[in-house]
Amino acid sequence: MVNAIIICWSKTGNTGKAALTIKEILDEADANVESMKVEDAENNEEIIRRDR
Repeated sequence: MVNAIIICWSKTGNTGKAALTIKEILDEADANVESMKVEDAENNEEIIRRDR
């Protein structure tokens, strides 16, 4: 199974819409997908551990 984290920042909403579309496509492919805004990811201990 594919695991993915989508982290994005969007000033006007267009990048957020693109990120949502990517998440939906990955969900349809039975991937394990988590998405969040940059500000929610910056101090997220789980993401920091995954990066190591």
